[in-house]
Amino acid sequence: MKEYETVRFVGSIVRCFMLLYIDSEKTFYYRDLICKISSFADRDAAFADEDVRRNIISLIKDEYNRVPFGCLTLDVFDTIVLRNSKSEARRFWEIAGAISKYIDPEGKNGERLQKDIFVSRVLATHASYRVRKPKNNCREGSLKDIYSGICGSLGLEQGFRQKLMEIEVQYEIENTRPNPLMWDILAFAKSTDIQVLMISDMYMHAEQIRDIVRGHFPSDVERFGDLYSSADEIVSKRSGLLFDVVREKTGFQPSEHFHIGDSVVGDFKVPKLKGWRSMLIPLTSQEVDVIRTDHDDFMKLMEHIGVDIGDLVKAGV
Repeated sequence: MKEYETVRFVGSIVRCFMLLYIDSEKTFYYRDLICKISSFADRDAAFADEDVRRNIISLIKDEYNRVPFGCLTLDVFDTIVLRNSKSEARRFWEIAGAISKYIDPEGKNGERLQKDIFVSRVLATHASYRVRKPKNNCREGSLKDIYSGICGSLGLEQGFRQKLMEIEVQYEIENTRPNPLMWDILAFAKSTDIQVLMISDMYMHAEQIRDIVRGHFPSDVERFGDLYSSADEIVSKRSGLLFDVVREKTGFQPSEHFHIGDSVVGDFKVPKLKGWRSMLIPLTSQEVDVIRTDHDDFMKLMEHIGVDIGDLVKAGV
């Protein structure tokens, strides 16, 4: 077995035992399903497997039949829409390139402008999470604040802000794809007449995230219901407080909510601590490895061209 394949195999085993540890009440059947998903090359391959799709929907139906829930909440990125395997740093770099072409369509400033926009983006994102007025001791980033900072650092009028944000939203549409599981999940929600909502820990605001969802589900976006973003509420899923916001809006008891997402902590463990029911549908182990490798490769590229952003951009997923 090649070294890379060995690392992937060990990573899959460790991940499966971690899932079993944090939620020991789950059946071995669920653990085995998560391990099977993690073993595929990517989620496209996993969700193309009829057994995987059928078993995921069966688990949701079984949970509903055991004790009905009134509200189904869905994470957005890597749940409703699936990202490709680019790292966050590379996404920021490519967005900077798209903005550079808009500001300087003739390319007179070359790569230098892209570098300036990229560094401004990284610093503005970091600042947005650090200096925004806290709410219940939480600070969450805001794309509006981020692009206000970018415009300021580049000497652009604030009138540019909206167009630059639209460029980023379009980039996200082009670099995500619809999760084929969602049509099955929406069909289940319709058959049981339960409420569906979207929840996202993201610096993008609700209207921007909804535009991305609409880009992939143009005729079904309204079926996903209202969208709650940490950028608007200034509290996150990871803190647990965003789940409190949603619960207050729906009026249901905590146990009457069922949440689905890809994050072990923010989408799985925390909602359970809040009394919600939850289901993890993770990235595959290979996807996680590819994203981390892409981050390392990209940072080497930045070092080569003289751009130093330190550890201001996350390395993982």
